[in-house]
Amino acid sequence: MYPKESMQLSLIDEFYLPFGGKLCPDNRWVTLSEMIPWSEFEDDYAENFKPTNKGEKAFPLRVALGALIIQTKLKLVDADVPQMIMENPYLQLFLGFKGFDGQKPPFHSSMMTHFRKRFTPEIMMEINETIVKAELAR
Repeated sequence: MYPKESMQLSLIDEFYLPFGGKLCPDNRWVTLSEMIPWSEFEDDYAENFKPTNKGEKAFPLRVALGALIIQTKLKLVDADVPQMIMENPYLQLFLGFKGFDGQKPPFHSSMMTHFRKRFTPEIMMEINETIVKAELAR
């Protein structure tokens, strides 16, 4: 089951940090999160799921795609991705979380395999082109 959500929210001002303070709006993960048109890829991602109310709720596109981007940019193995996300509020903001939770990983590392299967090479190429165009336009 995959419920569509609005992905293009700017969360920097509303992001909850339990220890107080604010995140830097110029951080590379904040900037990248604003450049990616998350909702443009929503329909392609949603096609991976059966339209039913049965089964576990799928992770949002922003979490799945964002985790793959984090893995690539930081050159991490699958096992390190959820751990790195758990430890870093900027990565949690990048994935669209509403606040920082450093208590538990957001998903099991085995989900990285499932995330990769849900994006065809064509979709990944389109996503990469979109990101590069956005970076060049800045």
